[in-house]
Amino acid sequence: MTDEVKNTILDAKYARIISAISEMHSIPLEKAADIFYNSETSRLIEEGVANLHCRSNRYLAEEIWRNTNSPTLSALNIAVRTSYCSADTQCPDSSETVFHILLFHN
Repeated sequence: MTDEVKNTILDAKYARIISAISEMHSIPLEKAADIFYNSETSRLIEEGVANLHCRSNRYLAEEIWRNTNSPTLSALNIAVRTSYCSADTQCPDSSETVFHILLFHN
């Protein structure tokens, strides 16, 4: 997949998240876009952290809203598939773990 295709797919994802923020909280699309593009979550999606782009639009919209409206601290719950492996243990196929990433807002 080319970078251009990936960017097009991400842009469509962003549009759906912005639309969900607008609809869920009865705010104009312009304000929802501002909230999205200024959020820590949008940066994490852009960087490909924990495959956030695979989460539902509504889930991400609600996380962004919650993070935006929490002035001090918010927790973003991310379920990821990960393998546990060390030199002295046999690796299981995979295990689902929930990680809490604490996002501090100034």
